[in-house]
Amino acid sequence: MRALARPRTEAAMAVEGRGLAAGYGSLSVLADCDIEIAAGSLTALVGPNGAGKSTLLKLVTGALVPWRGTLSVFGGAVAQARRAGEIAYMPQKDLLLPWRNLLDNAILGLVVQGVPRAQARAQA
Repeated sequence: MRALARPRTEAAMAVEGRGLAAGYGSLSVLADCDIEIAAGSLTALVGPNGAGKSTLLKLVTGALVPWRGTLSVFGGAVAQARRAGEIAYMPQKDLLLPWRNLLDNAILGLVVQGVPRAQARAQA
């Protein structure tokens, strides 16, 4: 079991971004994007291919650095939340690890966090 880096309340923002801009090379994918996601909420990103959904998720998880704007996760820096294990990103794919079966792929996050394999399988 790990202690969280900072206390949270349900009213707190899990993700808050203002004026975000990002892209790849010279290709701009997001411009002037604002986002707020309340802690404990269920949020869906919906849009056509190329709208910037994956780019936004990569910004929130620290896999991509914004060109402009501010972004915080649980009130702190994205890098801090990432180091504390509070955020992760798994892109949508048909298989995560092709040599693992469905259940073993499903428990991967728990196992990486140190949960015993048998306990993780029971939980999944």
